[in-house]
Amino acid sequence: MAVHLDELSVKDEKNLRKFPISSGPEIFDNSLQAWFAQIINYDLALIKWLYKTAAELADKLGQKNEAEKWRNRLAEWPDFAIDQQEGFLFAPGIPYHESHRHFSQLMAFHPLGLVDWSNGERDQDIIKRTLFCLPHSFHVNGDPSGTGKSKFTYRPFTLEGNFAFASGVREMLLQSHTGVIHVFPAIPASWKNVSFDKLRAQGAFLVSAPRREGEVKEVKILSEKGGRLRIKMRQKIIELDTRPGQAIVLK
Repeated sequence: MAVHLDELSVKDEKNLRKFPISSGPEIFDNSLQAWFAQIINYDLALIKWLYKTAAELADKLGQKNEAEKWRNRLAEWPDFAIDQQEGFLFAPGIPYHESHRHFSQLMAFHPLGLVDWSNGERDQDIIKRTLFCLPHSFHVNGDPSGTGKSKFTYRPFTLEGNFAFASGVREMLLQSHTGVIHVFPAIPASWKNVSFDKLRAQGAFLVSAPRREGEVKEVKILSEKGGRLRIKMRQKIIELDTRPGQAIVLK
């Protein structure tokens, strides 16, 4: 696929790559206005993830020249279109001007993780400026507050987003998409007592942990396949080499 995009893309006046034409789901109701001469954030997120992944796979296979090629090609694509006030735009110069249920401009944030909360203040600021949620954290098409964020003022849920609440709860309990396991990374302070058992983290690690009176006393990890374990505990990253089937208890 990276080879295909390499051949499909063209250079713009700034010598940056783009598609001859770009579009995304349901922007401007899929009318002619929905097709752009500039690359949009939806396409750009998938492109950047693909080249990043192609380079990582080449590294794993020991193909250093191939990995360098894809990293160099990744650098030829532009940055995401981001507004200082509104965060992610649909496309350069095209703000979030009306309700758009797929939120495709946020692909770089979720699920691809190219812009990630754990990256620090810059990414956190972009995410906070972009998202609009109700108090219970479900997002909506419209703006029931009537503050002008959307032309729709009723409370339409986006079903595919709300059906994913189980995934959201799971990511509150355990995250590992950055290569480091985070236990209870997004639990509200009011949740004093919560636990989970054998949630799977990247790298084939099964993780279990209780949180009692707001404190985590121990974390149990089963390494199914062996390999390098990286887990954040009390603001420090612990690294261990594990064997297949090894059980670990961190206190």
